[in-house]
Amino acid sequence: GAGAFWLSIAFVASNDVVSLTAIPSESMAPGVRRGDVMLVDRRRPNPGWAGSTGSTSGFDVGDVVLFEPPPALREIATRNGTPLRPGEYFVKRIVATGGDEVEVVDGVLFRNGRREAPYPTGTPVGVGRNGPKSDVTAQDGECDACKFGRYDLSRRRVPAGSFLVLGDNRGGSNDGHVWGYLPEKNVLGRISFRVAPLNRAGFLREAPVGEARDGER
Repeated sequence: GAGAFWLSIAFVASNDVVSLTAIPSESMAPGVRRGDVMLVDRRRPNPGWAGSTGSTSGFDVGDVVLFEPPPALREIATRNGTPLRPGEYFVKRIVATGGDEVEVVDGVLFRNGRREAPYPTGTPVGVGRNGPKSDVTAQDGECDACKFGRYDLSRRRVPAGSFLVLGDNRGGSNDGHVWGYLPEKNVLGRISFRVAPLNRAGFLREAPVGEARDGER
């Protein structure tokens, strides 16, 4: 429905270094929840610096990022009667960078032949055949907002200068599996610290635990 196109839109009060972003949806649950206030690091890395995946933007697989919606996402929103206003941004996780080969089978992501591993936050959720709560950690508890996301993407290669971004709540996210790739230039900053609520304030544990061996599904 129309509400799906407001998933993870962030309203930002910003300067050139940091910004505060309020999250109005559950598309990044359970790690980032509706109502969380996040600090966005808007500093740009030195030109030409390459991350471990070869991205020259300085952003890497596993980063949770704030970004300007690309044209394809704007067009979809407009067609569905929910045109995006200036200053409305999205929050997702980078799951692949330019040159990576990706495939999604029954909601499970494979990058360069390796299955995406759970993150320390208990994400992603709603993938595979075990239901939406199967990957939620004891710390985060059950996620009543998490939705089962069973979809497929044929094997493809992420174009140079682009990212594939997905919401951690795979069944409740309007993301790259719907509208395609995100240009690196659209990324506004990295999100790694929660300001509020105070009882959940602190750094996000966003790095992957590791990846499964080739061929494991």
